[in-house]
Formats: sequence, structure tokens, C-alpha cells
Amino acid sequence: MSEYIAKGTLLKKGTSSPVTIANIMNITPPNLSRDALETTKHNDSNRWRTFIPGLVDPGEVKLDITWDPAETSHDFLTDIASATIGDYSIVFPDTAATTWTFKAFVTGFEPSGEVDGLLSATVTFKLSGPVALADD
Repeated sequence: MSEYIAKGTLLKKGTSSPVTIANIMNITPPNLSRDALETTKHNDSNRWRTFIPGLVDPGEVKLDITWDPAETSHDFLTDIASATIGDYSIVFPDTAATTWTFKAFVTGFEPSGEVDGLLSATVTFKLSGPVALADD
């Protein structure tokens, strides 16, 4: 088993000539979850609830960035206004460069500018559909 430092994790937008989102300070990869559908019946012979797996929610990706309004990869206002579902990938800094690809759209852009801090923003992406897991 190996441990890896998270530094170097990338979020890329697009597929043919992907653009790397600049200045990521923190990234939270998709938080996948599956619904549990109850199948318990009145005429079941025991007193145990039963379930089957339901739909998968691919979750969200969250970024904390040092925001540069002039950086083209930081045009999140346009992304929100366009309501376009785009192609994204997260590339992890392991030896295999493990890559998760998915479709997503921007649901949140929260810029912040404290007097004694960096110009920053939190960006939230909602995933739509499956996450493809692959090693490069």
C-alpha cells in the first residue's frame, strides 16, 4: 500500500484540448452515494426491513481556489449563466495518474476578498451521470 500527497491533483475541463483549472488550493472529489429502496412487505415472515440498491447520485465536486478574475479557467460566471453540462476530469497524483471523468455543471461560485487575505472563491460542480474511473 502506498500513500500519496494530494498536492498535484488537477481538475480539467474539456476532452479534446482540456484546460486545467488554475490555482486550486483544495479539491473535494465527487461524493458518490446510492439510494436504498425499502422492499419490506406486510406479509414478510420476519421483522427485518429489506432493501434493494436504488439510483446512484454522482454528487458534487468542490474547489477552493485563489481566484484570478483575468484567468480564463476561472470564468465561472459564464459557466453558471450558460447552464451547460461540460466534460471534466480529475487527475490524481498517484504513480498511475488515476483519472476520474464525468459530466458536470457549475452550481455555485462564491468569491471572497478579505482585507488581509487572498482573493479567493469556492466553486461547486454538480455531476450528471456516471463517473468513469480509469488509470492512464
